[in-house]
Amino acid sequence: MKKLLIICLLTSAQVSIFASPIDTLDTDSNITEAIVYYKGATIHREAVLSNIGEYVVAIKGLPLRIDRKSITVEADEQLEIKSVKSSFSSPTISLTDTQLDFEKKNAILVDSIELLKILIEVLDAEYAMIKTNNNFENDEEITSVEEVILASDFYQSRVKALSIERLHLKRDLDKLRFRKQTNEYENQKYYQRLLDKELTIYVHVKSKRMGTRLKINYYHPLANWSPYYDLKAGRDKQNLKLHRKAYVTQSTEENWENIKLTLSTSIPTNDNRLPVLNPVRLHHHTPRNTTSYDHIVNDPSYSGRVVDSAGLPLIGVSVIISETDQGTITDIDGQFYLPAAIGKNVIISYTGYSTVACRLNNQYNVITLKEGALLDEVIVTGYGGQKKKKEKVAPVRKQINLEITETLNTLSYKLTEKYSLDSESEPIDVLLRIEDLPTTLKYESIPIKNESAYLIAEIKDWHLYNLERAPVNLFIDGTFKGKTTIDPDSQDDKLKISLGNDPEVSMNRKWINNKYKKKLLSRHKEEVHHFVITIKNNKAVPISINVQDQLPISSDEAIEIEPKNLSGGSLEEESGFIYWNLELKSGESKELELVYKLKYPKHYDLNI
Repeated sequence: MKKLLIICLLTSAQVSIFASPIDTLDTDSNITEAIVYYKGATIHREAVLSNIGEYVVAIKGLPLRIDRKSITVEADEQLEIKSVKSSFSSPTISLTDTQLDFEKKNAILVDSIELLKILIEVLDAEYAMIKTNNNFENDEEITSVEEVILASDFYQSRVKALSIERLHLKRDLDKLRFRKQTNEYENQKYYQRLLDKELTIYVHVKSKRMGTRLKINYYHPLANWSPYYDLKAGRDKQNLKLHRKAYVTQSTEENWENIKLTLSTSIPTNDNRLPVLNPVRLHHHTPRNTTSYDHIVNDPSYSGRVVDSAGLPLIGVSVIISETDQGTITDIDGQFYLPAAIGKNVIISYTGYSTVACRLNNQYNVITLKEGALLDEVIVTGYGGQKKKKEKVAPVRKQINLEITETLNTLSYKLTEKYSLDSESEPIDVLLRIEDLPTTLKYESIPIKNESAYLIAEIKDWHLYNLERAPVNLFIDGTFKGKTTIDPDSQDDKLKISLGNDPEVSMNRKWINNKYKKKLLSRHKEEVHHFVITIKNNKAVPISINVQDQLPISSDEAIEIEPKNLSGGSLEEESGFIYWNLELKSGESKELELVYKLKYPKHYDLNI
């Protein structure tokens, strides 16, 4: 069994690791695996060493954003690792064919531009001469009409020809200037790439045989994955199909070609220390005129937050400053930090959502992306509703094979298939697995807020399924019906997921005006409020429905609230909420009466 040696990165404060002059060999390495977290990724590289003996292996061209403290090196028993260090260096600039080509093109363009400028100057001089000598009269004799006509024709035709020729030369000159500007820009970019620093890892090794493998691991912050679900309900009312999916994206400046992927719920950047509780001492201070955004205004690196139309954070959204290659991606809370982005235009894009171009101000920027290419027909959002535009058929995808590992506080999905993902490319969409959720379906309604009945799926023992907070795409009988969310932070023993409103269950809440009573006593007013809630089941099957309403709550001892008729509803005294649990047969309707009396001083003006 091979013994792995892991040596962490040495700090720059240490004495040079190379005490004696030995050979330094540049060695190619390839990315073989990436463990992607909610924020960041641990990347595994592998190099095959073809030399025997003691020498230094140089792994060059690594991304600058690597966390140098996270670098580790692994080897087997046939390879001894003496020391490891990393450093930033600038490549040696040499005159290459590319640079010579830039300079040759630039010289030709400069000569062509100067030639056109000379030709335009000649035309301008001729034009000025003609304008100066446009008097056809002769001091010695009278000019004939025929001579005037000939001179006029010559003047008009030549001036016209000069103007047209000058226009063509001016257009050619503008084109050459643009080509020269483009060439200089490309040349500047080329020189800048040569001047840019690169990260190199040096590993001092002693190899006992050829073909030994060296593994380099490091953490990069610009990668992430975000979970989401497809929830599919059909004729089987006992189970829901839960499709676990993931968006994976990376901007590490390295392309991942045919590598192994593991998706982890861990966030390595989190502070793992238990916070300390300190005493809070109150003291008087003079208030100042400020806003809650002061900490953002004073921090030019802070940019904002990206959410969807339901207000949920979007993870892995690409945020790039316009006309530059500077960018970042949002973290698990939808927030992004982009140095010096305030006051600049940025392009914000995310798979399945419309791209937004906006200017970041010096306040808290909250950018909302609307569903675009994938889910642009939103019908139901959470417990609300929107007008139906179009139905979409649920896509069918093959479930991949994977290994699921659960530790004390994390969950990892190790994908058995290999994937390719270029830096800055669109996220890849991975179907992790499909599972059945034992479910109880029932209806709930809050007619005081919305006169609709919502179908609710209740999942018992939901904590056994390792669900994460994530958006959910709803499909009913194979048809897309909108979006909602799963919130596993709830402390209830049942997880409730709204499947949208059902138009076949009608709901109406009406204020009975003719039964409203109001009395003016000597010192008080009395009012009796009367509401009727009507529910009808238009479905072909019986249903269970929970209806919720409320009484106002008194915040003043002088205000008295007395329930008169609640139609058997259960009243929660502290909140004023009223609950009815009803069973309705097919075609059956029921009426619930809500009547209560108010008594309060006559000089009061209540906000009801």
